[in-house]
Amino acid sequence: MSQVQDTAMAEQNTLFLTEEEMSSLADEGSPIEVLLASIPHDHEGRLEPKEVLGEGGMALIHAAQDRALRRRMAMKLLRPRFNDDDQAVFFFIREGQITAQLDHPNIVPVYDVGRGSNGLFISMKLIEGQTLDEVFDRYPTPPLPRETEFELLNIVQRVCDALSFAHAHGVLHGDIKPQNIMVGTHGQVYVMDWGLARPCPPVGDSADGPVIDLPDLPGIALPRLIGTPTYMAPEQASGRECDHRTDVFAVGGLLYRALSRQRPYYAGSISAVLKKARDRDLKPPSEVIGSNAIPEKLEAIVLKAMAANPAERYQTIDDLSRDLLGFQHAEMFQG
Repeated sequence: MSQVQDTAMAEQNTLFLTEEEMSSLADEGSPIEVLLASIPHDHEGRLEPKEVLGEGGMALIHAAQDRALRRRMAMKLLRPRFNDDDQAVFFFIREGQITAQLDHPNIVPVYDVGRGSNGLFISMKLIEGQTLDEVFDRYPTPPLPRETEFELLNIVQRVCDALSFAHAHGVLHGDIKPQNIMVGTHGQVYVMDWGLARPCPPVGDSADGPVIDLPDLPGIALPRLIGTPTYMAPEQASGRECDHRTDVFAVGGLLYRALSRQRPYYAGSISAVLKKARDRDLKPPSEVIGSNAIPEKLEAIVLKAMAANPAERYQTIDDLSRDLLGFQHAEMFQG
């Protein structure tokens, strides 16, 4: 489904307060109450929630109908039990504000953050398609046919494009995994779920644009040990400082999952998975699936992206993308 965002309408509906206005409200409540005061009400019920499309621990994803524009969109609703949880409310609003600033063809467009009769919501483009995890599940057992291999590399290239844009604007995603990548019915690729994003120094081929305004709130900080353990880089699993190379590792994890048919780390408990991630205790994909099933040069790219020491990884997502493109071109000429 193709939907075009009406920028003027979005600007009218997103009525966040200026710093001066926020300051003037400081005596009127707690920081979270001041933040909520900046989020507009959908008093007239412009968005009508429809069927549930998915759910997570903190939120439900509904299809929704915009009554004014007559278009379907996705509506992420914070679960009611978190309405009084300051941390949950802040990070929910923060996700919408960050994603809305990341205007890129491979990042899901956010239309609005608001409050309605059903509570806090984020409205965004409705992606008709599958998660990358579902795409991987339909892949045949390696060795992958050339057509499937190229499909995989094209998808990962688009993920790299999205991350290159984010890194150039001072944001790392922090939770890249197949479930957070959507592939549309016409091959569109979108990086979703920027709720764990954190600041990083702008890097990459296009690191000359404005830095994204990452919201913060006194007394509330993003925990260092947060993410999905099965795709974590060692520094993330250890609660150490992360940077853009943490995302490079996770993109290597996407390729690992596709080529080996397994997640990088697997164990019987979360604590055991975290230990494996801290120690970077993983087998090369060829040892998992078979030595003749994966091209050596492609495996070398995966293992470099997933090096334990960030200094030994690709130093930017653009470097990884270039090697993937070079491998793809070499395969085309050999074929």
